[in-house]
Amino acid sequence: MKSKSSTGMEQIEDALEKLRPAYHFFGHYGGPPQVRTDPNGVTLSVKLADLHWERGTFVLEKGSMGLLRWQNQEQHSFTVLDDPWLKEYNIHTWPHL
Repeated sequence: MKSKSSTGMEQIEDALEKLRPAYHFFGHYGGPPQVRTDPNGVTLSVKLADLHWERGTFVLEKGSMGLLRWQNQEQHSFTVLDDPWLKEYNIHTWPHL
């Protein structure tokens, strides 16, 4: 067990190793979106782009939205959305999404 002085990231790593959830979603971390299998070999770690608008376009940044399909513990999937219909929504029309 790690000491109480461990960082939040170490605590997350410990939880992922111990609990081995199907998914770990995170953001507000900087850098590009990424989808990778955690070192525990089970968890799909997903870092989405921060939810903001691309500069000068008012269109959602690529990789800022995903779709989790969950039926049960064995039947589920996650996809980062990059569908053309997302570009129909912008800084002015997103509440209608």
